[in-house]
Amino acid sequence: MTVDNTTGSDGNASTTTQAALLHFDSRWLIVAAVEFYINYAVIAIAITGTAANALVLYALITQHAQESKKRAVNLMIINQNLLDLCCCVTIVFCLCIRVSNIHLTDTLGYM
Repeated sequence: MTVDNTTGSDGNASTTTQAALLHFDSRWLIVAAVEFYINYAVIAIAITGTAANALVLYALITQHAQESKKRAVNLMIINQNLLDLCCCVTIVFCLCIRVSNIHLTDTLGYM
């Protein structure tokens, strides 16, 4: 007859196993809580970045439209700012979906 080391003679888990599981579970709970708050912090940072990039992009475009000498450098800065704005919007969108735990299926889930 073989005896499992994780259970005692009465069939219950031993105290060392229970303590190890409790210690293991508490670590994962802390990691999950930290990840939860970091996701919301990144969403807040991305929303702030989106607003700031939109404001800078608006200022660059209006300045470029009013300027008599249209420089290629301004167009490159506008292009870079537009890419940064798109990245911030994408981060906000993706993290909001991840945090809300929406189960995506079919075509929407594939995309």
